[in-house]
Amino acid sequence: MKSRLFKTLCLTILITLLLNTVISIFGYYTFYSRQQGDALMNETLALAQGIAGRDDKVSYLASFEPVRQEDLRITLVEGDGRVIYDNQSDAASMANHKERPEISTALSLGRAADQRVSKTLGVETHYSAVRVPGTDQVLRLARDSSTMFGVFLRMLPAIFVMVLGLFLLSMIASRSLTKWFLRPIEEAADDLTHGQLPESYDELEPFFREIISQRETIEDHLETLRSERATINDIIENMEEGLVLLDKDHQVLAVNASAINFFTPYVMPTVGEHMIALSRQPELLEAVELAEKGHSSSNLLKHGSIIGRFFVNPVYRDDAIVGAIILLLDVTDQVSAQQAREEFSANVSHELKTPLTSISGFAEMLANDMVKSEEDRRHFAQHIYTEAGRLLELIDHIMRLSAIEQGELDGDNRVHIQDVINQVMDRFDRIAEKNEVRLSAMETKAAVFGNEVLLADMLGNLVDNAIKYNIPGGYVHISVMEEGDEVLISVSDNGAGIPKDMQSRLFERFYRVDTSHSSKTASGSGLGLSIVKHIVQRHHGTIDVDSAPGRGTTITVHFLSADALGLPEDL
Repeated sequence: MKSRLFKTLCLTILITLLLNTVISIFGYYTFYSRQQGDALMNETLALAQGIAGRDDKVSYLASFEPVRQEDLRITLVEGDGRVIYDNQSDAASMANHKERPEISTALSLGRAADQRVSKTLGVETHYSAVRVPGTDQVLRLARDSSTMFGVFLRMLPAIFVMVLGLFLLSMIASRSLTKWFLRPIEEAADDLTHGQLPESYDELEPFFREIISQRETIEDHLETLRSERATINDIIENMEEGLVLLDKDHQVLAVNASAINFFTPYVMPTVGEHMIALSRQPELLEAVELAEKGHSSSNLLKHGSIIGRFFVNPVYRDDAIVGAIILLLDVTDQVSAQQAREEFSANVSHELKTPLTSISGFAEMLANDMVKSEEDRRHFAQHIYTEAGRLLELIDHIMRLSAIEQGELDGDNRVHIQDVINQVMDRFDRIAEKNEVRLSAMETKAAVFGNEVLLADMLGNLVDNAIKYNIPGGYVHISVMEEGDEVLISVSDNGAGIPKDMQSRLFERFYRVDTSHSSKTASGSGLGLSIVKHIVQRHHGTIDVDSAPGRGTTITVHFLSADALGLPEDL
């Protein structure tokens, strides 16, 4: 307290000294400037009277004693502003002076005074102009003097030395007094850090006791807060859901690692960064704005292959909104499943409607006796039979696909691929012959672990597609190879082939390659290859497609060998 008071006093003295110095300089300068102006005017009046009756005023001025004064400039100007004499410059080369303030005023009023300042040189010039009695000529005298700034600059070294000396003295005195006064308090601070009552001024002892008590209370509270914060951080960081806390200015207060999966920052945002550092998604930013107004909102947020649903709610404190909380849930599987269900339902409805419409139309014609000939009746009956077969096949495929997806088909064991090939060959041998396609297969001793019925269904669908998309005189060949721990089952044909842009959708439900390649493909259900994909996935395998229009198609399925799994022969 004493140190602060002493410093304030020293500062007040310095400021007072500077103000007094400036005021004194200003007063001196004002008096000096007025005196100089009056003296210059008197000299001008006297000199004007002296040259009033003379014919050769220029010669008189040139020989006049004051002309030799270096600081005095004498100028004689005609009534039209032309300079006829100047003791410091060539009059003939000087500009017209009629517009000079002191010249124009002297011509009209008889006398005038003016002063102009050179800001670059710090010099002020006083002008006194008097009209010469009995003439239109004006006599002007000018004298330079220092401006107030120039006077201040001349005195600045002395002022600086004086102020610096006082300042140094004040600093020395203040430092010594501060050390003497604060030494006991500084020593007491070390004792307070260790929770001990220090020896200091008696007046401060109650204050020190209160500090020790408050320190112990604060340490207990801090330890509790640290423990609670660690617990909250552990919970937040181990949440599968993303969590973001924002203040009322949309700055990040907390964000967990799970939330980063929904955004694109390169580093984890730090506390205090704006929400934009996390995401620039318009839907999310708009929801945060609504939360600031007290409205909760929810929407989907897409980031790459991840689809999330965010919930944004305002945070209140004493009925005032102090921030917002964002909860993010990964709903990719749910959304994908919903889209798949909707697409599947739409496709099933469409696929079922086509044969039913055809059956209904043919049956209506037969029922209304619109078909007269027996041959047409047999033809229409055959169409009804064919469309009913398509309908049954479609329903069977849908039920089988549903059973595979729901894992209803169990009974896995060691399956010999040759047994599966034999079943498929017996089933499709006549169909291939009817379509003028040569069906062949290699013999193998390879075995995998799985469901023999499903594997036969998988291979059958591949062979069925290869026959349907083939050409008369073409071939379909089944080959099996063992590479390391894998068994590769391939079905190759030299049929129409599949364009590159269609291969990525080949295993989608109800997707068919352009039927212009073969008129026979229209009878398919569109689920065969989708069933193949699900069977392969159930057996933890993969599928490769190698095809090009006019070059045929080879579809290869990769399974893990039963021998690699260490399964016995009799399993």
